[in-house]
Amino acid sequence: MKSLLREWTLEGIEDPLERLRQMQDWNVDDANEFADSYSNGGENNEALYWKLSAIEGYLEAMLFELRRIADKDRL
Repeated sequence: MKSLLREWTLEGIEDPLERLRQMQDWNVDDANEFADSYSNGGENNEALYWKLSAIEGYLEAMLFELRRIADKDRL
């Protein structure tokens, strides 16, 4: 995740955090839709994995934002 933000910054993307938020929103929605489409057997495990992965990505993005805000406050 950090390497992706670094790459976007080097590419001159004006607001990499907003781009990340958009990606995370899509990932959470996509994972929820995927998870809801499965309802039996071992497929539930796969759906749960994708849902938890999306949530993990969202939490990483929020942690990054909180660290960025904390760094601004220190200056």
